[in-house]
Amino acid sequence: MWLWLLVSGCDFSGAVCTGYRDNDGDGFGAGAPLQRCEGDGIVDRAGDCDDTTAAVHPGATEVCDERDNDCDGVVDRDGDTLPDVWYTDRDGDGFGDPLSARRSCPPGDGFVRESTDCDDDNASVYPSADERCDDLDNDCDGFIDEDAIDFRTVYRDADGDGFGAPGTEQRVCSMPPGLVEDDTDCNDFQEDDHPGADEVCDGRDNDCDEIIDVLSDLRHAIYFADVDRDGFGDPDAPSEDCAFTSGFVRNASDCDDTTDAVNPDMAERCDRLDNDCDDAVDEGPPDDARMVYVDDDGDGFGDPSTGALACFVTAGYSEDGTDCDDADVIGYPGADEICDAQDNDCDSVIDEEPVDGETWYRDEDGDGYGHPDDSLVACEQPDGFVMDGSDCTDADADAYPGTERCDCAVAPIHHEAVGLLTCHQGVIGVAVAVAVF
Repeated sequence: MWLWLLVSGCDFSGAVCTGYRDNDGDGFGAGAPLQRCEGDGIVDRAGDCDDTTAAVHPGATEVCDERDNDCDGVVDRDGDTLPDVWYTDRDGDGFGDPLSARRSCPPGDGFVRESTDCDDDNASVYPSADERCDDLDNDCDGFIDEDAIDFRTVYRDADGDGFGAPGTEQRVCSMPPGLVEDDTDCNDFQEDDHPGADEVCDGRDNDCDEIIDVLSDLRHAIYFADVDRDGFGDPDAPSEDCAFTSGFVRNASDCDDTTDAVNPDMAERCDRLDNDCDDAVDEGPPDDARMVYVDDDGDGFGDPSTGALACFVTAGYSEDGTDCDDADVIGYPGADEICDAQDNDCDSVIDEEPVDGETWYRDEDGDGYGHPDDSLVACEQPDGFVMDGSDCTDADADAYPGTERCDCAVAPIHHEAVGLLTCHQGVIGVAVAVAVF
């Protein structure tokens, strides 16, 4: 503790008196001693450490004002007593971040003495806050979403019909599978039994109205006529009898009860019927669909690059996909080859054996006359062939019609047995025979 000096106002003899100037009127003076005891602003106690402020003097109460109020040499601290601890409150919820402690005089807005906030960046999270369904520990108790004020009350829905069983209440924030907010199911193990369900003849209270199989309460008939005996009934031919009747079934999903080729279990076929009752005809395509090809030129042969499955061959299509030119009506497999520089018969050869070509005969001896038994048909004259096929021997350039060596009034006759050409039938004589070689 600081000691302050109390100087006696006057000695007993009255000879000398010492005082101090007290400018702030707090009863304590400062500065050099004065040789006087009385007068305005003169006091007999020294030790004021700030003679301009009346709240500062020895023995004054220390307050948080950034001054040494009690003149003990320490600012804002009363002896061994430390200032309060403050914590940052960033979210303004009145609870501070425990990791932001600071010891000081009140630092102002944004600081509090409470240090128990578990998330100082969220104003909805602090001790004593209401727990909510937000995946946060709102009340800082180490648990998330427990006893949330906005929880949902749900019930078990074992049969998945959208209606829960009474007495199975749970409080949850999120909806897990198998739970619903309805608790009016009367049979949670039959999905066909629930409020609003159709009452049918099955010995159960389907619509949960506590009445079983009463005809007046049935929503629709339980049996339907099955004329085609395919196991699927006609929805337009119901029976209002709860007892089974021959020729009726409980299924009412047949879309054509006149043929057993049509029902929901039937595979689609190419028959212009909706076999599987899906409101589409011959879709898929069905397994018995065929491959067809575009036949633009109408020659009965399709373009092989245009193959597609279809139930029927319609106009402009063909089942044969071997056309080599689908823009040419006279070009297709088996067509007559003609002289047009095109592969008419699709054999990858052009103008071979054309029906409109010329017959040409081989002329091996180059005499301008060809061998009558060695010919071909072509559009243009091949090398080594001529149009005249009347040579009597194609191995002798000097023997041809009109010469002495082949003076035949008619085409010479080839005698294969002896390898000769003659002008006449009959015995072959030396005078009339012409040797081939």
